[in-house]
Amino acid sequence: MKKYAPRKVFILENGEYVELTYEEFESRKANDPTYEDRYFIPVQGFLMEVSKEHYKDFYRAKEREAYLKKLNAKYGLLSIDAFDNEDDNGTDYIQAETEDVAETVTHLLTLDKLRLVIPMLSEIEQELIQALFFKGLTEREYAKECGVSQVAIHKRKNRILAKLKIFLEN
Repeated sequence: MKKYAPRKVFILENGEYVELTYEEFESRKANDPTYEDRYFIPVQGFLMEVSKEHYKDFYRAKEREAYLKKLNAKYGLLSIDAFDNEDDNGTDYIQAETEDVAETVTHLLTLDKLRLVIPMLSEIEQELIQALFFKGLTEREYAKECGVSQVAIHKRKNRILAKLKIFLEN
């Protein structure tokens, strides 16, 4: 198997890039041990010296690309770019998120009503609502805190939500 030989190599000397042939680069590399601590990435048939951070970023991106290709082969994923053609752009197929003012107003009014009816719940019911909807705990996490099963919390939550619905409708 033939070793990769770029057309040119660009190295940093005194903050500027210097162009070398690959043979000159190999010669310098063989005679100068500091080349072992330098980082190079391939760019359009050339080798270019870069910082350690750029080197890591470059190969991290290559690994990510290989991983995505592997996922694509396994699951047959479709890129949004696949929808690009002469007439359309793939992003045109994504539904724009437009704000429905009437829906927003209705949502805010419901929240205001909800603030009024939550105090009508018992303290234990309020704690459950607080934990699940405001603190973001899962039913399982809250059940563990309370020392009961997740199913029990789920049933309580559904009863409380039904109760709140009745309060809100009246």
